[in-house]
Amino acid sequence: MHHKNTISSAHFMDEEDICKIYINDKDAQDIKVQENDIVRVKSRNGEINARVIIDETMLSGIVNIYQGWWK
Repeated sequence: MHHKNTISSAHFMDEEDICKIYINDKDAQDIKVQENDIVRVKSRNGEINARVIIDETMLSGIVNIYQGWWK
């Protein structure tokens, strides 16, 4: 059990019930996505829909999705 205000908590969701993916601005341009687009992120472990947040402080080639996105 996690406290409701931690990133390890299912309560760490916004009002839209969709996670956010933070991506470098140049990487976003390269893959032709814009702020607030909904993308499907896939890995060998699963997939998830996420809202794009452009973040110039992110390193190129790296994205960030906070953990704990389940329903």
